[in-house]
Amino acid sequence: MIKNIILEIQASFVREAVSSPLLLSDLASMEKYISESYQGRSLIELLQNADDALSTRFIIEKVNKATYIIANNGREFNDDDVIAICRSGVSTKQRKSSSIGFRGIGFKSIVNYAQCVHIISGEMKFTFSKELSQNLVGSNNVPLIRIPHEFREEKYNAFLEDLWHKGFSTIFIFEVDSDKLSTEMDDFDSTSMLFLNNIQEISFNSNRYFKTYTIGREKNNNDMVVASIVSEGQTNRWLIMHDDNKCSIAFQIDSGNHVIKIENDEAVVHSFLPTRERTNLPLKMNGDFSTDPSRTKIIIDDDTMMAIKNCVLIIVNLLIKIIKEESDPYFVVRLLSDFNKDELSAFRGKKVGDIILDELQNMLSGKLPEIETENDKNRICLQPGWIEEEDFINICVRNKMFGISERLERKIPNLISFLKKMGFEEMPLKLTALESQNLEFSLVSRAKIFAELIRLYRFGFNEEEKNLIKNSKLLEFEDGCKSISSSKSSDKLLPAFYKATLDLVDDEKDLVWMLKKFNLYNDATGAFDISDKSIMKKNFSSDLGQAGKNDGLSDLDNLHINQSENSTNGQSVTFRERPSFQKWKSVEENTAAFFEKMTNVVKVTDVSKSNLGYDLEVQWKDKISYVEIKSVQNLGDSFTMTNNEYSTAVEFAKKYELAIVEQFDSALKICLIQNPIGKLSLFKRVTRWEWVCNEYTGTVIDTDLSA
Repeated sequence: MIKNIILEIQASFVREAVSSPLLLSDLASMEKYISESYQGRSLIELLQNADDALSTRFIIEKVNKATYIIANNGREFNDDDVIAICRSGVSTKQRKSSSIGFRGIGFKSIVNYAQCVHIISGEMKFTFSKELSQNLVGSNNVPLIRIPHEFREEKYNAFLEDLWHKGFSTIFIFEVDSDKLSTEMDDFDSTSMLFLNNIQEISFNSNRYFKTYTIGREKNNNDMVVASIVSEGQTNRWLIMHDDNKCSIAFQIDSGNHVIKIENDEAVVHSFLPTRERTNLPLKMNGDFSTDPSRTKIIIDDDTMMAIKNCVLIIVNLLIKIIKEESDPYFVVRLLSDFNKDELSAFRGKKVGDIILDELQNMLSGKLPEIETENDKNRICLQPGWIEEEDFINICVRNKMFGISERLERKIPNLISFLKKMGFEEMPLKLTALESQNLEFSLVSRAKIFAELIRLYRFGFNEEEKNLIKNSKLLEFEDGCKSISSSKSSDKLLPAFYKATLDLVDDEKDLVWMLKKFNLYNDATGAFDISDKSIMKKNFSSDLGQAGKNDGLSDLDNLHINQSENSTNGQSVTFRERPSFQKWKSVEENTAAFFEKMTNVVKVTDVSKSNLGYDLEVQWKDKISYVEIKSVQNLGDSFTMTNNEYSTAVEFAKKYELAIVEQFDSALKICLIQNPIGKLSLFKRVTRWEWVCNEYTGTVIDTDLSA
């Protein structure tokens, strides 16, 4: 009976060829075009078809130079499947999120390589052969995948019996004239398994090697899927988040379940299988995207835009959850902040990744500004550098804002920098100045706000801006804090306030100019004695002058592992094992090795050649710090900071550390200074703009380089 079905289909296509002589020729040309469009993806298409057939196992074996056998354990072929595979562009699958393929043309890609294809699935056994079709219709220009023929190749029976015994139900035998399938096996990307619905195991046997890829999926407590892809003893782990529309995003994770950066060419859009379109974010994104025939390029249409929106919504909902819970256990925000938006995309034309970033920014702007807290909805506002955290929070409470403060930033590293990139704004300077009339700010906040007003208006101000400065309750006089408008001519500024503001302005002349504008600086009346040089420069005592001459200052002589109670950036300075130093290495390399062996350090990245304003990114278990290394001959010697380093230190504040390093032939001494701008006395030296420090204190670690 099966034989009659194959022959019936065959007879139907032969009659069609006779009645329409040009049809086969046109189909042959179309088949050639399809095969060229799918160049290098035949294996992927076969894998896709197997997954759609509910297969859990997929195997490809190179029998000899001219023969490959591919098998899966999915659903067996029926009559409709045979007809669909014969007809170009016809499929038994409809476009829907649960099915990867829907065009019915992917299988035709194999004609790049094959001269003859045998298909054995359950009771269905048939062959596609150009030679047999040419003989049958009397024409040389015929497609390979069109007219089915009876399967008569008994030489493959042993292979078939073995595969059936192993549980494979659908088997393809490809007789080829090239080695391109082996090349595809060599180039196989294991992340192609991430968004498949059913495949759990893939095996390749090329006669040169036998490789098996397996994927396991487990749900965690947050209703996310942790997928582990294993091959040749190596495991790659991914954190996958789904929605109800079968859209997904995937982050690669390390052994500690922290998300990690992937290369740009890995961060691609998947239309269930990987395309070549980048997401412009350090993650993979999967959905029912429309693609060109090669399935490597995304077509921007309504279906694609809906898939983009659904995928981006997963990210947005995750961010809302992180902010509400004030916890980012996977370090997702820190990873997401590592992107750069191409500002020229509007001119060169937007790619898929550009559209994804635009949609992310738009959706965040729509959903994040109104985070529900109890019964109120609050507008997002970021803490600026010119106000202390407690004062910032008090302003937010008064104005019903959801404040992203340094405290939240400490819990969710890089949150503020990420939201800035996404277009969220810091609290306006004008608002902080106005609120100083209603709230009692700390001296530090008032000095910071006043210094920022000086910076903003140092070239002049209008009447409205002048009134803002006059009425802001910012200045500290000898008899208390008051506004300029409420002060008397006899009032004198408190030296501590002048000193605090002086440390924050770019140039003392700007501060003097502002005070003169409001008649607060007058040598003749003695309103403020600027001749007292002690207020122009902070003097901090330090016992580090002898540091370079001692054997060590921190009980870490010869690096007593796990016994130090010193700390850096809030972390205990203990070590998993002794750092391995080399005398011939640079100070930067040896300092990196020092951090890498710290107990709480997850990863150290050397970025010294990137001109970022720091040399090392140190990823701790619960935060990240940015370390600038300064090599000195003796601890206690002066060092300089470039303007780039200084501004970066201001931006990162407590997350920024200086490592002052003295390296000997057999020892390394490191003085660690967290938040140097807030702790050190720095002054400008005009050669080029650089910041000089003559005195400093910090945690000193003495290590032995002799190992």
